[in-house]
Amino acid sequence: MAECRQKIGYFPINSLPLEVIELIGAASDPATLVQWSSTCRFYRDLLSPHVFRYITFGPKLPPSRVVEALSRNVCVKSLTFTCEADRHSRQAKDDSEARNDEGQRPSKNSINFDMLGQVLRRLPTNLANLTLRFPHEWTAVDNMCWPKQFAFADEQPLTDCERHDLHHEMLWTTLDSMAKNNIGHKRVFQLQIHNMSPHVSGVYHQPSFRNFLRQVTSFTLALCKFFRHSAHRPLDKTWYRYLLSGWFYDQLHRVETFTLSAKPIWQSTAVLSTGVQLYSTLSPKPDHLPNLKHLSLSGLFIDPDLIAFLTSHAQNIQSVSLHNCFCHATTKDGETSRWLVDYDVSQCPPWSSLFDSLAAQKPAKLTSFTISYDSWHIEDRMPCYYEERHDTEACAGYGPHRFGSLMQPLLCKSLMAAAVLDAECRGSSRLTGIPCEKHSHQSLMFLYSDLHVERHGKGASAYFLWGTTDTCMSFIEGSDFESWSRLARVVVANGGRHVQMH
Repeated sequence: MAECRQKIGYFPINSLPLEVIELIGAASDPATLVQWSSTCRFYRDLLSPHVFRYITFGPKLPPSRVVEALSRNVCVKSLTFTCEADRHSRQAKDDSEARNDEGQRPSKNSINFDMLGQVLRRLPTNLANLTLRFPHEWTAVDNMCWPKQFAFADEQPLTDCERHDLHHEMLWTTLDSMAKNNIGHKRVFQLQIHNMSPHVSGVYHQPSFRNFLRQVTSFTLALCKFFRHSAHRPLDKTWYRYLLSGWFYDQLHRVETFTLSAKPIWQSTAVLSTGVQLYSTLSPKPDHLPNLKHLSLSGLFIDPDLIAFLTSHAQNIQSVSLHNCFCHATTKDGETSRWLVDYDVSQCPPWSSLFDSLAAQKPAKLTSFTISYDSWHIEDRMPCYYEERHDTEACAGYGPHRFGSLMQPLLCKSLMAAAVLDAECRGSSRLTGIPCEKHSHQSLMFLYSDLHVERHGKGASAYFLWGTTDTCMSFIEGSDFESWSRLARVVVANGGRHVQMH
């Protein structure tokens, strides 16, 4: 319907004056707009400004009439609330420049929590995706957390006490209002919570919040990155796991797609002082998520709990995606072994343990299994493979990228030879799936991380480094690759093709 036939020829509708277009949009009900935008490309482009499907808003909300329009809008499919520090709206910028009669910036009371509650208590009728984004960096003090910076921190500088109180009120308003909605009639509903903090708040224990989670079919949980206050004790790992299970895992009965993204301290190369807790065991238990089909994990260690969870869901799982996930290094001295217990690493299964355990269950529906890393993770752990002009003598020196003199002859030269072979082979690239038959080695990388302990005076400190030795030994020995190949054959036999590393 891009043009209208008349006796004198054709009249292009897209030549209508803007005033007429606005009248069409104002005079038509939402159902008509949806029908037009779905059946005619011209109307889809013409009316797109009037049919909002994806909406993002922050703590500074628009007038109440817009809130009313949101609740009645049958076109909105995705709604995002964000107070991340790097997401500034035009209104926030205007507020940052505003002053009251005394020349002062507006107070935090200008945030209308009642208005925020109205929006989240009256979600659009056909909403299918709700996303909540909290600040991404937090400070932990005596098992209490608050954001280091809100999105409106520039225009509203806050003290620690104000930040804590403000977050508590915002957290309660957001989750409690959201939970007031009835989504039980929806066949599909996706909930995403980004930068969730282990905050002690009664809102997580509200029956309405738990009931809301029980109706969700797709759930994304991204944990915040928090920093321990130097003068206070760290967050307790057992308590943190208990909260994750009680708040979330125990309620996800309908969830078919689950994404867990951790931002653990171990990803930082900074030295961690004694007592800082690392959370390597955050995976659900075998009895959690009974209807799970698709699992995505990011930033976690591979440990016995994760292996047990995957094998228990082997007959229903259809896809698994692991991004920036590592095994703990298995080659440890006595000093490091003692520290591993304090750092929540009591067992260190290799990658082969994960692959063999899952393959042994013969997962009949598994058609996709992918492992991916940010490129710098691989390059840091495989220096001899990636450095074209590699200095073999440098590998004998000490450093986070080096093996030590005893390992240099075997690992360094073998990796350099493997790189040459991969470069010449047309049947396989460095990071693609099953290599061609003439390869005498594997071209896939399964990465490890190592705990490095440094003693100074009467004390000691530890931090996670590149597990270069274990990563390269695994590459040369091939046991992880052989296990991976067995699992890949199962996936291919099920009709899957996504078994490669990216």
